[in-house]
Amino acid sequence: DDPAAELFVMQRLREALDLYPNHEPARRRLLELLRKRGETDPKETLWGLPEPDIKAAVEYRGKGALVGITLDPAQVRRGGAFQMRWFWKCDPSVDPSEYEAFVEFRRGKSVFSNRYPFMDLIPTSSYRTQPFPETFLLGRIVEVPPTLEPGDYSLHVGLASRRTGRRLPPVTDLPVKQGAAEIPGRLTVRVDSSKKDTLR
Repeated sequence: DDPAAELFVMQRLREALDLYPNHEPARRRLLELLRKRGETDPKETLWGLPEPDIKAAVEYRGKGALVGITLDPAQVRRGGAFQMRWFWKCDPSVDPSEYEAFVEFRRGKSVFSNRYPFMDLIPTSSYRTQPFPETFLLGRIVEVPPTLEPGDYSLHVGLASRRTGRRLPPVTDLPVKQGAAEIPGRLTVRVDSSKKDTLR
């Protein structure tokens, strides 16, 4: 390990991140070097996106890939709401308007779902002109039905054609049920309505 070489590499990485803050490989490498040296950087929180709380590698070949999600909060009362943050990669050649993302929350026979047009909150120029494969963050407010059975709900996500409703086959090591990948996270629905859910 050459300290002078490391400092040179760190400077080049900082310059790259000033130009392209979402460059994940550069961000990860710089943070790795900083931690190795026991250092922090005042711009650290500005580089790229936060990490998803629930990592889930799910690819849709030729379309995009899910990197993970964050539930905020992961415990919610019946009739309440929470924010679901999706971390997506999108192929620059795809037309996202042809697809919709969906999530199903399942607990036995008790199921509720949420869906939205794929990448609709991201400007077209952002995913068409990626200098490198970027990750895009989309936040959605999900309302919980007031009569939903309380308990822990598993999360099943996917992409589907908006025209036909056909679900795209996911490529993943995660379990796949009914065309949806089951990601390793849970949403807890509680009965208590005396406390308000707080979205960060």
